Amino acid sequence: MMYRWPIMILLLGFIFVIHCAHAPQISEPIAISAEDEFRRGKASLDQGDWERAAVCFNRALKANPNYSEAYAELAYILALRNHPEKAIDYVNCAVRKNERSAASQIMKGRIFIMIQPALWFENAQHALNRAIELDPSNQEALYYQAEAYLQHQNLPESAAALKQLVERQGAYAEAASARLDYVEAKIKASPRSEVGDKLVDLKVITRADLAALLVAELGLHHLINRRNPNAYNQTTRQKLSNAPVLHIRDIAGHWAEDYIQEIVELQVMDIFPDHSFHPQETVSRVQMAMTLQQAVISISGDLSLDTAYIGKSTSFVDLKPTHYAFNAVCLMDEKGIMQGNPLTGEFDLNSPINGIDALISIRALERIFNSNR
Repeated sequence: MMYRWPIMILLLGFIFVIHCAHAPQISEPIAISAEDEFRRGKASLDQGDWERAAVCFNRALKANPNYSEAYAELAYILALRNHPEKAIDYVNCAVRKNERSAASQIMKGRIFIMIQPALWFENAQHALNRAIELDPSNQEALYYQAEAYLQHQNLPESAAALKQLVERQGAYAEAASARLDYVEAKIKASPRSEVGDKLVDLKVITRADLAALLVAELGLHHLINRRNPNAYNQTTRQKLSNAPVLHIRDIAGHWAEDYIQEIVELQVMDIFPDHSFHPQETVSRVQMAMTLQQAVISISGDLSLDTAYIGKSTSFVDLKPTHYAFNAVCLMDEKGIMQGNPLTGEFDLNSPINGIDALISIRALERIFNSNR
């Protein structure tokens, strides 16, 4: 597959030059429907099959060289494949083909948000405002306008746009509500402990940071005892009290030593075979999902959650069913504890977790288990 992509990029570039330069077209019978091919392309894109989607969109253009939305979707694929200049060329061509296409204007806004070249915010807002002018009730345009504000750190404006979507109770209400939680969390930045205050603004967190947040912010030990009292019954407590303290060889004197010791004893985070914890190791999103899955199981006492999603499907384009954390990621998504990237449809498995995201996930987990006291 890796050898086919350069050929496909060349093919896309060739089609771009042919169509946007208004080169003469050779008349020949067209046996395919542009709309049908476009729908097939959208379906393939939803399934994460970018290559098949590109083939379908190109067929749509063969049937209708002025199909603005097909250019827009090809631009999106190019952006996903990290070809920013070609993506911008294609989406600009889409708009030129039909300046009154709200869908193409929205895609232009999305692509500028994704790529963020010079003056990206101004270009994104111009395109999204144009989409709203063309279709004042278009919720997708308003959603990505809120996303542009968020990425540009205009948090109050982002929150205002998201609140409009929530109030409309339309197709984007649920997604807007989840995103609004994120924006308001960044605005308020209201951790409940000194540890949270210390870590909330970190761009990446470590294993030590995560251990401290789970213990201090979530009150994990008390939450487990309240929701799953059998987890630490009298016999278990007696054994723990008589057992020697587990020696973790690389945390002595660390500021989070006590938190690490507790999280390991609660069996929510593990030590390595050499009895080290690696406190300074950065936590990725997939590692966060695995840890929070274990927290959910410990709090609920439901061991079946460890395999509940095996064999099921997922909408995340970067998550294969064979991935070791497939169940954990699906559990986080289903419970609303962790969110994927709304622009790309990816979970961003290997991206690091920052302090804000960690606290948002902890608050989401807390809400689940505090909703029915």
